[in-house]
Amino acid sequence: MDVTLDETSANLLRKMMDYGSFSDPAEVISKALKLFYRKHARTENSAGDPTKNPAYLRLEDLPGEVWKSPPLLPDYEVSTLGRVRSLRFGKIRMLALTPFTGNYKRVTLAQDGQTVRPLVHTLVADAFLPKIDGKPDVNHRDGNKSNNALCNLERLSRSENIAHSVSSGLHAFGENHGKSKLSDRQVAEILEAKRNGESSLELAVRFNVSLGHIQNLVRGTYRSIRS
Repeated sequence: MDVTLDETSANLLRKMMDYGSFSDPAEVISKALKLFYRKHARTENSAGDPTKNPAYLRLEDLPGEVWKSPPLLPDYEVSTLGRVRSLRFGKIRMLALTPFTGNYKRVTLAQDGQTVRPLVHTLVADAFLPKIDGKPDVNHRDGNKSNNALCNLERLSRSENIAHSVSSGLHAFGENHGKSKLSDRQVAEILEAKRNGESSLELAVRFNVSLGHIQNLVRGTYRSIRS
């Protein structure tokens, strides 16, 4: 059953769309969800995390919501708004999402007699986004790992995903990283010294860092180069 917004909320949403208040469809969907939750939920627990709101578990479809089963999980469906439901035993049941490291969300499912806990954004991507060679990562466009709506997800290469994290401020870069032990100038000096043949051990002694720090820096995995 479709759920419609109350007249006041619907009129407000139409006005914002008409006057171009949003730059992309993801913002429209986000605002529609907030209006829905404000009308139907008892409390607004978290503006940034709609999964914590009681309305998130309502059986009714939300505005514009489409459902589809992820590959190899015919007993479950995920929606274009990032919700998950079970179809097991001929009964539709909305599933609660649980927090995971880095503010991601995961869900507990049963598969082949075993319990699995996949990340929700990967389920949504696998159900709706075609696989792309060389782009194994699923990225959250707005940086909010709790927003698993389809319009907020995209497939990226690992380097593209890292670049997005740095450009959006999700991860510190270079000497701005809180755990960086070397300034960008020192990193440049070390790399130049390595090109000129100085050993990693000599550089570790000279800059008062461990040999592992120098080796990681040369490999491009040190925090002063990439987080």
